[in-house]
Amino acid sequence: MIARYEKQLDKVNRGYEISSQLRGHAFEIHVCMPGEVVAHDADKTDKEDCLVWEFSGEALMDRPHTVRISSKVPRSEK
Repeated sequence: MIARYEKQLDKVNRGYEISSQLRGHAFEIHVCMPGEVVAHDADKTDKEDCLVWEFSGEALMDRPHTVRISSKVPRSEK
């Protein structure tokens, strides 16, 4: 039982050490979608009308960061 606890504690500590190193970094994600974008939580668009998310490394510390985008593409006629 102690070994299982120590293994889990080691996993948590390693994750914290890795994510702590992200603190001083910045990230930018560019996404281009087909069709018409109908919803997103992006920060801005770039010169090619792609959506852009910008966030600091602190946003990733010990937790995931989710970006959201949805588009609609017309059905092709047969």
